[in-house]
Amino acid sequence: PSTDMFSTLASRRSLQNTAVSQRRQCSYNSQQIVESSLKHNIFSWSAQKKIAPIPMVGAEGIYMFDADGNKWTDFNAGLMCSNIGHQHPKVIEAIKKQADTLMFAAPSMTTPVRAEIG
Repeated sequence: PSTDMFSTLASRRSLQNTAVSQRRQCSYNSQQIVESSLKHNIFSWSAQKKIAPIPMVGAEGIYMFDADGNKWTDFNAGLMCSNIGHQHPKVIEAIKKQADTLMFAAPSMTTPVRAEIG
């Protein structure tokens, strides 16, 4: 087996541990998350009185985890987001690197990153 395969497996184990850790750090139970969210948030593309949001507390790869410990396959990838998966180490590192430089640029502005990726 190649070194890349081992580093990928190690990254996956690390991601699984992160997802488990995220579930453990949640101080709300499922019902509290849903009730508070319905009271204080607006859900896009939804009839507000009919929505029944799933209380997600972590994610890894193609899976998301709810506050009750259930594992869900994320079939939403590609609809409004990248299909690279949740918590990908390279994406996390790129976000951290960019956050150290510039966290936000309005659509009417431009940045070196926008120039580089086109």
